[in-house]
Parts: sequence; C-alpha cells; structure tokens
Amino acid sequence: MNTKLQMCLGVGTTSQLCRPMTGWIQLASIFLTVLIATAWPLRFVLGSPASMIPTTSTGIGTVPLFNAWTMVWNADRLQEGLVGYWDAPIFHPAKGTFAFSEPQPATMLVAPVFWMTASPALAYNVYLLLSLFLNGWFAVRLLRRLRLSLFASLIGGFAMVWHPLAHAQADVIQLIPLWPVLWLITAAIDLRSIASIQIGANNMRTRRVLLKGLELGIGCFMVFAVSIHHGLFVALLAPLTIWVFVPWRRIKVWWPGAMVSLALATILLIPLLLPMYRVMELNKFDRPESLVGELSAKWSDIFKVQSSALIRWPGQNADRPWYLSPGWFRTFFAILAISELRSIRRLRTRPVVKFLFLLAVASALLSLGTNLQVAGCKLWPLLSQYCPGMSQVRSAFRFGYFMQLSLILLCAVGFDRVQRWLMIRLRSRRLSGILGKVILAAVAVLLAIEIPPQALQTVGVPNLSRVDSWETFLRAQLTPGKCCIFLPFAPGRDVADFDQTTRWMLRTTHQHLPILNGYSGFFPQSHFDNETVFRDAPFSDDSLRRMTQSLVQFIVVQRHSELKPQPDSKSAFRVEKVFDDSFGTIVFEITFADPKARKP
Repeated sequence: MNTKLQMCLGVGTTSQLCRPMTGWIQLASIFLTVLIATAWPLRFVLGSPASMIPTTSTGIGTVPLFNAWTMVWNADRLQEGLVGYWDAPIFHPAKGTFAFSEPQPATMLVAPVFWMTASPALAYNVYLLLSLFLNGWFAVRLLRRLRLSLFASLIGGFAMVWHPLAHAQADVIQLIPLWPVLWLITAAIDLRSIASIQIGANNMRTRRVLLKGLELGIGCFMVFAVSIHHGLFVALLAPLTIWVFVPWRRIKVWWPGAMVSLALATILLIPLLLPMYRVMELNKFDRPESLVGELSAKWSDIFKVQSSALIRWPGQNADRPWYLSPGWFRTFFAILAISELRSIRRLRTRPVVKFLFLLAVASALLSLGTNLQVAGCKLWPLLSQYCPGMSQVRSAFRFGYFMQLSLILLCAVGFDRVQRWLMIRLRSRRLSGILGKVILAAVAVLLAIEIPPQALQTVGVPNLSRVDSWETFLRAQLTPGKCCIFLPFAPGRDVADFDQTTRWMLRTTHQHLPILNGYSGFFPQSHFDNETVFRDAPFSDDSLRRMTQSLVQFIVVQRHSELKPQPDSKSAFRVEKVFDDSFGTIVFEITFADPKARKP
C-alpha cells in the first residue's frame, strides 16, 4: 500500500513522499466497500428514502418517529440561530421540554437535507447511513493506527458497521453512531504516542501534544453530541480504563495535552449538559430501581448471541432479549489477542490491547446493572446517587455496546496476529500458502459477517412539504401563548400507544404550533395527571377545565373518531366547531359559556 494511503489512514511518517492520486483512489475504494456493506442490510429503505424509515421487527414506529421529530426540531432551531432551543412545542405550557430526552445536536449535520426537501425520512436515513459508514471508517482508522494489516483492519471495520446491538436496536438511532467513541480512543492513542516518542525539537512536540489535546476534547464533545446516553457511560468507564494511555515516564509532556482536552470538552459541554441537569433536577426525573432491574443484563446474557448469528449456542435461552455477545468466533480471536499481549512489541498496540480488555470487562460488569453485587452490596444505587446523570439511566444492559465494540477491535488484533504468523510459516510453500490464504479469507469473511443484521420493518413518515388546510387554519387563528390538543389522547403508557402522537408532533413542530400532547424519554407530571380524564372523557367539564388551565384553545379530532362534544346547557364551557376540511380533520374551539366568566 502506498505512502499516501498510509498517511490518510494515520500510519507512516510525515517525511515520506507520496503519490496523491493513487492513495486517494485506494482510500476511496475502501470507503466504497464499507458503504456497500453498510447500505445492503438497509436496502429496503433505499427504495423510498424520502418517506420510510427503519424500525425493529416489532414494527412499532414511535421511537424512530420521535427521533425524526428530534432532527426536525434541531434543523428548525439551527435555522433560527438556536433561539428557544430547549423549549420544544410539546407538553405546553411546560418549559425545557427538549431536555426531557436526547437532544442529539449532532443531527444538525443533516439539517441541510431537511431544509432542501422538508423530508424528515430522508434526513433520518442519510444520518443513519452516514453513522454506520463512519463507524466502519473510524474503526479502520483506529486499527491502522495500531499498524494492523489493511486486511485485518477492514475486518474490524466491517464488523463495526454490523455492530450487533446497534442493529438489534435500530429504532434507537442515537445509539448507533459509535464513531465518536472510536475517534476518542484514536486521539488518546495518538496523544500518548506523541508524548512518548521524541519528535524533533521540544517546541514541535509540545505543539503537536496541544493540537492532539484539542482533537481529544472535540471527540469527547462529539460523544455527548451524538448521544448523552453514550456520553454518560463513557464518562463512567473512562476512570476505569483511560489510565492505560498515560505515559507515566513522559507524563510532563503528556499532561498539557490532557488538560487542554479536559478544558475544551468542559467549555463545549456546559451549554449542552447544564440546561439538561437543571431540568432533570427541577422535575425530579429519575428511574425506579425496579425498572432498571428489568433492563439489566444477567450473566447468561453476556454469552448469548442474536438469532441471526451464523453460529449459535444450542438451547440458548430466548426469554430475554439482551444478546450481548458479539459472536463466538469474534470472541475467540479477541481472547487470542489478549493472550498474546506479552508477545506484542509494538509501542502503540500493547496499551491499546490492555485498554480494550479493561473496557470489555468493565462494560460487561456494568451491563449487569442492579444484578451486580460486591460482597452482597448492590453498586447501581451508589452509581445513581453519586454519579450525575446515572439516576436517569434506564437500560443498564446498553453498556454492552462498549463491550461489543472492544471485542470487535480485539478480534481484528487477534486476526492480524494469526495472519502474520501464518504468512511467515507458509511464505516458502506454494501449495500450502495458497490453501492457507483461502482458509484465512474464509475466516475473515466469517468474522466480518458473523452476526448479520436482523430483518427490520419500515415506518411511513409524514410528508412535511405538503401543508394541510387544518394546519393553515390553526397557524392563522391560534392566539399567541395558547396551544392545541389532539384527540384521541394516548390510550396508555406503552411505546406503541404514542405512534399517532409522534406523527402530530412532526406536523405541528414544522408549522410552529404548540401542543399539549407529547412524547419523550421523561414525561412531566401534568401529563400523568391529565391522561386518564382526557382519554376516557375528553369533553367533560373536568377535561375542558384542565385544558383551559393548560391554555388550550383548539381541540383537533380526526373525522373517523367517535369523539364528539355533547351539548350541555349547564356546562361552564362551550365547544364550537370552527373548521371541518370534509376529509379527515375537525377543529373545535373552547370558549366560556359566559363571556364574563373568569378563567378557572
């Protein structure tokens, strides 16, 4: 492989000359290969990328639709200079509602797609494919930093594109982008290497250390910008693992870069995390331990592989959906890499293998959540009490994302060791060499695709380029400070019960219409106070009184719904039909029966 490609992938020295065109063509070929591997499992989306988005085999569209809404709100606020960013128009008149769930500011990367097309689905699919592509790209980049062969690096890249947990939970798109974590690890490797190796004059090395510290800080910010959930987990795992990257003999050289990264990450993260922390504290949002227990892994889950795996353990218990193993073959090669740690002489590879081993172990233990006990004491309540943000975490099993990530990278290291050993032994044997290469290629394919993505379904997304007449009416007639409510109200608290709510959120947010309805990771107490009466008797005096207290002006009802106001001369309120498009939507306005009546 020529020198330009080595430099692009992060290997080789800056003093080496190169052939730019050849290197970039080779690099583009690698990325194209990864992109094909990325897009193929999602080929059903590519047929209608502007109207359909993927979800899991359950077919429930609430979570992906909600994430599409998040992208729409991010694009909308970016266009307005981020004014009112945290006050999303849901759960009116509550404030800070965008902080009730993952803000995902990284989705602003695809805001131009939405601005040009008004298609949430297209922006969503572009972000999804871009995230998977970058997962593979950054995995290849990291492995090439370790001087692994291109073949072994591509295996790690392919396997990272098909990260088992990421595809198993394809509807939770904020957990799919693992590339910021890979970027963070790569920057930490580089910072250690620069500080450990003498590079020219001291001022040149100091400058490179500081620049790498800036990159490390930006990478840390991007982890949180993509997913607060991943950011919290990385912040908890870092003290347990990152010490491996500290060059203790050269710590005076390394320290300024570490401080620069910490300072920059803090400056960038304060505007993102502080408002969320205040909202969580104000509303006293946390997760009950019983719920965390249901979503914590058990020891057996760590060794389970998904049903789509090419090789499965016979009689595997399928009553729990947490399949945390990245695959038996991958795990075998990962263990091989760890067992060969003492024989690894390359300066960069040894600490990285130690780090990945520690990361795998720590992630596996923390994925147990409330099931993890030390001397009869549960650690999760202590983490929830003393680690900011952990009391809001619900799914402890998702630490498994980092266990799988580390084992996939270790698998590539193990395969590289086997490849180098085999090529040396068979170099002078023609027939055996050919047979060895064939076997090696077969093993490589198995490692890359050991767990193919599971079959997914698609969900239709509203086309926001078309404005319905009821939207135009509400936008023209809604009094500033007032809001709308859409009926029927969510019939329950299951995720599937909010499918229609998220569709209304998409339409009304694009039209800048505040609504009383809403869906998010956390719900304000007012939602639970109102849900029963709004669901069972939405036009009763009690419901109408609650609506007026929440500043509701218009009630929007689907024509096919059986919900209709019943005239009552004794009621303190009057519900008058003010719009009917004769197709599917009716709008009612709430007024007081006595115009002089005061607001309840």
